[in-house]
Amino acid sequence: MEDDLSWEDDELAHMLSSQSRPEIRPEMSPFRRGAVDLVLELHGHCGFSSITAVLAVDYLDRFLSSGCNSQQNTAPWQGHLTGAACLSLAAKVVETAVPLLPDLQGDEGAYFFHAKTIKRMELLVLSRLQWRMNPVTPLSFLDHISRRLHFRDPRLCGEFLRMYECLLLSVLSDIGLLQFPPSVVAAATTLQVIGGLENAGLGEECLSDLLGILANDKENLESCRQLISEHVSTAAAGTLGPLPRPNKWNHRRGVVDCACLRSDSCNDSSAVVPLPSIPSPAAVPFTKDHCL
Repeated sequence: MEDDLSWEDDELAHMLSSQSRPEIRPEMSPFRRGAVDLVLELHGHCGFSSITAVLAVDYLDRFLSSGCNSQQNTAPWQGHLTGAACLSLAAKVVETAVPLLPDLQGDEGAYFFHAKTIKRMELLVLSRLQWRMNPVTPLSFLDHISRRLHFRDPRLCGEFLRMYECLLLSVLSDIGLLQFPPSVVAAATTLQVIGGLENAGLGEECLSDLLGILANDKENLESCRQLISEHVSTAAAGTLGPLPRPNKWNHRRGVVDCACLRSDSCNDSSAVVPLPSIPSPAAVPFTKDHCL
């Protein structure tokens, strides 16, 4: 037992020292939000695990902070392409079964990309991330948190894990969370979830010790929890839609690059500022003639 605790302490210390905070300019917030919303939509469409969505958003944030956040005139289709590529990469890291790229994109989006376009975007993301595909995220601490809280009731522990993941997914689109390291987000999420659990039966000393390890700055922890609480209040008021539910993959086949499913959402490609190394594809109305 002592050896196990020592190993856990070493691993936790390593994660705390390895975490990072991507810096993204505030003007990129709409672009990022659109990409994150797409990631969550496709994540639900394919029935992926929570870690896949969290990793995809981490890839997106690090990609934008690597130099792509200097573009202030980014077109919506670029956010969709970036989000789809990041989710595809995360699924390849985590999932045991990954749909083909045409099926990954769902059937209700504003844009639909040819598989080769997403693959080129994947390579660009991998290059910018320097192939570092296993970062420390708020989910990285979840196993340690559940162990150290010493839940007496396994069902209560299971409910805590479920609520933790759902809450984290619901706040991913808020760029304000990037000001906090993953460990602080994990601690704030834990506090928020425990506050909503009835009869948790957790010792105050145990919880205090855990929070002291993850977030030694109490003011920073409280700011993060306040941000998360605002999301919970907004969701309770009905202004946030529910998380997408999994459904069957749509078995469409490839279409021309960046073909719009709705003609009124198409943009003049000459007015689009393309992402680095990604040519701006022509945006054309989606018709049956474009299907292979």
